This record gives sequence, structure tokens and C-alpha cells, in this order.
Amino acid sequence: MYYIIAIVAYWLLFFHKIIANPYIIASSEALTYDFPCMIHSGKYWRKGKLPQDPYHFKDYLGVVIGQLYPLNILYSYITTYISLNAAWILQVSNLLLHNLATAILAYYLFGQGLIGLFGALVWGFAGYHIKQNLWYVQGFTWITATILAMEYQSGIMVGICLGMLYLCANPRFSIYFTYCCLGFALVRWWFPLEAIPIVLAISGYHIYRQWRYSRGSVTASRTYKNKVAIGKVPLWYYFTMFIPTGYQDYIDGVGYQEMAYYITPIAGFFMLFGRGHCWILLAVAILLSTGKQLFKTFNKLMMRFPQVWGYFAMLGAIVLAVDGLRRFELGQIQLSLIVLATAILLLHNSKLLPLYPFAQWTRKPSEFFDTPLLKFLGSQPYRVNNLPYPVYRGNANNIMTCGYTGGNHLKSLGKFLNLPIDGIGQYNWFDWKEDGKELDNYRIKYHIGQQPKDSKWVKHDKFDLWVNTKI
Repeated sequence: MYYIIAIVAYWLLFFHKIIANPYIIASSEALTYDFPCMIHSGKYWRKGKLPQDPYHFKDYLGVVIGQLYPLNILYSYITTYISLNAAWILQVSNLLLHNLATAILAYYLFGQGLIGLFGALVWGFAGYHIKQNLWYVQGFTWITATILAMEYQSGIMVGICLGMLYLCANPRFSIYFTYCCLGFALVRWWFPLEAIPIVLAISGYHIYRQWRYSRGSVTASRTYKNKVAIGKVPLWYYFTMFIPTGYQDYIDGVGYQEMAYYITPIAGFFMLFGRGHCWILLAVAILLSTGKQLFKTFNKLMMRFPQVWGYFAMLGAIVLAVDGLRRFELGQIQLSLIVLATAILLLHNSKLLPLYPFAQWTRKPSEFFDTPLLKFLGSQPYRVNNLPYPVYRGNANNIMTCGYTGGNHLKSLGKFLNLPIDGIGQYNWFDWKEDGKELDNYRIKYHIGQQPKDSKWVKHDKFDLWVNTKI
């Protein structure tokens, strides 16, 4: 019990800035994706209906992650009774409590006691685990829970945990982790077939909706070159798993947080003495993360962003580090000092949040989502072009947009809107297409931004908005 208290105390220390001011992480996709979708889903759950989205995503449950995850259903339902700012605090609590759950589960995974505490800290507060998106952090929790269930060889619990993982995690993580589970089953020669119906009962409908959507999205048509266009991890970069850096820039086209694998030099030292099949996981995951020959060989089984495999390399390294520490058979005082030193070094990862440079943009969500302009646009039955950050998805305010233009957009919409295969976030018709009848037929009546060239656009008499007089 004392060790659990120590984990909670460290969690409070690690995230104290966010706990004191949850708005400092109100940026990026946490604000443009997680938050508006939680607000939007809540409106439907309160009516006892499955969420739909005629405003932006269309096939809402096919493309939006986590909307059928039980805790997200509860949280989104509660948002219908509270203010926008309170809803943001609720979302942050959802995020941070999953961080805490991951660390506590890791404590039991690694055998409890001081060695379990060492494993809980390194695993729970490792670099890649420090994210502000729900579909990352919730997935990490259920990956940890599934591994724990496999260690106890409980097929029923494996089924429950995997089912929850598929409900809440980005498909890249759930699919890649499934590959790892198959490898685990082969190594242990343990195949919990009873888990399959449980997984299907929990997440079968969600999996079906994602599969159905993917058939019409650009995901299925991505080539090897598309998948490795960005996010390839240089082999030398894995030294940063053990050496802290203050690097805050893009690496091969992705933010530095997407390649944050730091687990301390102490873990790196003990990893050298670890034994087991995680050496294979470590090697294979590193090779796949480079996006080179091994990734190309299994291209059909891969998704874009090779750096995701670095996450599994990090997990393999942590398992080896804990095993290596256990083999030293150290006394309680020595273990206590190692745990303390590791905890201090891991505080480096607390700098990963808030995100740089987005931290300078953070404000209370109500300042973005509760404005007279958005209320007006939400009352109109027409499309709006070029909605600004972070409200460009429109669904939280019932605003019709040009459609979902992100990385998993529909091929048909991508062709119509002239999108690149990897999509874009905020969409402006005039950056990609000519003004004309297509725009009018698509019922784009309002535009935010610079005045369009055509004389059919006139300034709104009340808002900073251009109105299409042809509609």
C-alpha cells in the first residue's frame, strides 16, 4: 500500500503544473479533436442515441476514436450539464487518471515491492507515455492491463482488456500491439481462445465501423512511400532513450513528442543485464521504426508513421531493465536509492507537457468555442469555409464544414476537395480549388478570412465574415 501511495505522490509531483492549471495543455488535437468530439457526443448520449455527425465527420463512429469507450461515454454525458471550461477540466482528469492507472498497473506487472516501484515509475512516466491526447494515454493504460492479464494467463481478462483497447486507442497501437500479443502467445505457447468472443462482444461493433469506413478512405490506398514519408527514426536517435535532451523541434516531419522515448540512463544500464524475448521485441521494433527494409517487407501489415514502433521498443527496453535490476539481487537500501535517483531523472519527461510551441496559444476553451460568431453559424443550414483553429471541426457548435479533411479522409471527398493523400487539418476551399459553381452547389455560404475575389462575396453586417450572395 505504501508503494501505491508513493506512485500517487510522484504522479502529483510529475503533473503538478497541469493539475494546478489544466488550461496549459488546451492546445493541439486535444483541443481540436478530443474536446469538441466529447462535447458533440454528449448531446447524443443525453438523448439516449448513438453519436452521429452530419457537420464534419459524417461516418462519426467509423473515423472518430474512443466514442464508444465506457469512460468517454460517461464523461461526454456529464459535459452536457456543465460549462465548457468545466468540461475541459473533466477531460484533463480523464487523461491524468489514465496516466496514474498505467503506472499502478505496471507496479503489479513487475512484481510489486521496490522493484515493482522502479518498473512502475520507468513504465508509467516513460517519454512516450506523456501525451495530451486521450486516444494515446487511454490506449497505454489498456496495453499495460493486457500485458498484466497475459502474465497471469487469464484469458477472460485478456479479452476484456483487449476489447477496451480497441475501443479507445488509435488503431496503429491496437493493431501493432495485437502483433506483439501473437508473438507472446507463440513464445509462451498459450492461446487464450476464450478471449476472442469477449473482444468481439465489447468492441466488435466499433471494429466493424472502423473497417467499413476504411474501405472508402485513403488509408487502404497508401503505398509504402506514403507510409514512410515522415516519422522515420534514425538508429542513432535511440541514444536519447537513455540520455535526456532539450530538443524541441520536428524530427523527420513529426513533433519531438512523437519520438520521446527517454527512460533514464539507470534503466539503460540495467537493461544490458536483462534476459528474455524482449530483446527480440526491442530489435524488431527498432528496425521497423526506421521505415526501411523490414517495414517495407511487411508493408501490407503496416500503417503510416513508423516512429510508433519506437514505443514498443521503449516498452521492451523497460521490461529488460526491470529484469536486469532483479538479477542483481540488491538490498533494500540500494534499491531505494536506485528508485529515488530514477524518479528524479524521470522528471525530465514532465517537460513534454505543455507542448512547445503550442503552449503560448493556450486559453480557456470557452474563449474559443463560446462566441457570438459560432452561435450564429451554428444556427445556419449552410456550410462554412475556413473555420479557424481550434474550432475548425465545427461539430461542437453544430456548424456545417467542408467535411473531414484529415489523414483518414474519404477518397471521394479527397478527390472532390483536391486534398493531398495525408490530408490537412483546417481547410480553406480557396487554397485548393477555384471559386465557382462547385462551391455554390456545395452550399458554402460563409467564409472566414481574406475577402474572396468574386464579387458575389459581401461583408456580413455584424460579424467578421464573408457571405456568398449566390446562395
